[in-house]
Amino acid sequence: MKKRGLAMQADGRVIDAITFPYSISELPEGSYTVSAQHHNDVLSRTVNIKAGATNTLSLNFLYGSAILKTEPSGATVQTEDGRYLGVTPLTVTELKPGSWTFSLQHDGYEATTASLAITADQATSFETNLVSVNYTASMKVARQAMNAEDFDGALKAVDDALIAKPDDADALTLQRDAIGLGSLKRAKKFGETGDFIGGEKELATTLGVLPDNGEAKALLAEFKRREPEQKERMRLKRLNRGNVAFTNALLAYGDANLFDQHELKTTKPVGEVHIAILNALKTLPNFKLIKNSSPAPETFEIQFAQEFSTYLATSAGGRNGVIVCAQTKDDETQILFKILEYTTEAEIKFSIGNLIGTPNAVNYVPISPSRLGPLSEKLQAQLNDGVTNVTARIQGAIGQVKVSTPQ
Repeated sequence: MKKRGLAMQADGRVIDAITFPYSISELPEGSYTVSAQHHNDVLSRTVNIKAGATNTLSLNFLYGSAILKTEPSGATVQTEDGRYLGVTPLTVTELKPGSWTFSLQHDGYEATTASLAITADQATSFETNLVSVNYTASMKVARQAMNAEDFDGALKAVDDALIAKPDDADALTLQRDAIGLGSLKRAKKFGETGDFIGGEKELATTLGVLPDNGEAKALLAEFKRREPEQKERMRLKRLNRGNVAFTNALLAYGDANLFDQHELKTTKPVGEVHIAILNALKTLPNFKLIKNSSPAPETFEIQFAQEFSTYLATSAGGRNGVIVCAQTKDDETQILFKILEYTTEAEIKFSIGNLIGTPNAVNYVPISPSRLGPLSEKLQAQLNDGVTNVTARIQGAIGQVKVSTPQ
């Protein structure tokens, strides 16, 4: 590349304007200063000219270069003083040796700087992955949530960060900590409620991602020590769940205490028993299903009604049944039931309706000696038939004989 310059005498008088390389002849002896300019760079040297000799002077502009790459590409590159150089990937030439700082900016990404030591006649490379603004914001939220022990919130923010910057090591570390510490926090809650088995499951997750967590190890040992007491509580609760559900079901019937409670047991699982009994009850005359629900785990409740009529199509009474099935052991299902029988007490008014046997009002009265005194044969038969018919259907459904019928 040719370079412009000025050749001058010692007293500063301009002798010639030249383009390098160039030869000047017939110069008087003396000391000359030669200056060369390339763009905004000026290089000056002093040379002593002797008569009868060819004097050579070399002026070398020493430059290095920088190669700047970003992922994604397209980042604008500026010098420290704000001079625009281009967009990445970019090669910047004719840089003076020394320290250079470049500013790299890209929409949607954090601005970054490249500080390079430029060496003459060498290319210095700089490559970087630009950081998404969304990544930075999400990581900030995640760290704040971690400090507040909001581990679910931290996980959500980390997920957003990983969308912006997949496989990022910092985000993955934060994700691991949020999973482990969140699981540890839930394990503590299980322990506070006495659910040591649930706590052990959570601690397995904790130690799966944080294997060296001392608190989790100590808590796991404590939960294992106390697990037997929980299992005993669960066994007793399971044994009694049918009684509890049955007592609650009978609260809807104010006369329930007037009738006997009956119990059957079977080795069949409760789900199978529930369906079989329900299907068997549907064969009862005038059957009406009132309730079919699961008030507790491994527990089912059935409530039904039957209405009886006279030959004149007036009410002759009715029946309510309450049945609860509960899995009390792995190989045992308990069936508790009561059959509530009612007759009617018509309040007859003298009217045309009386002549054809149609009562104006009907009251239902429980068939019980405590309400009616000694029972007639007809009422006693209705009372017995209700229990017999329902019991037979339940026994047929489960394929077992009746275990006990408290009187």
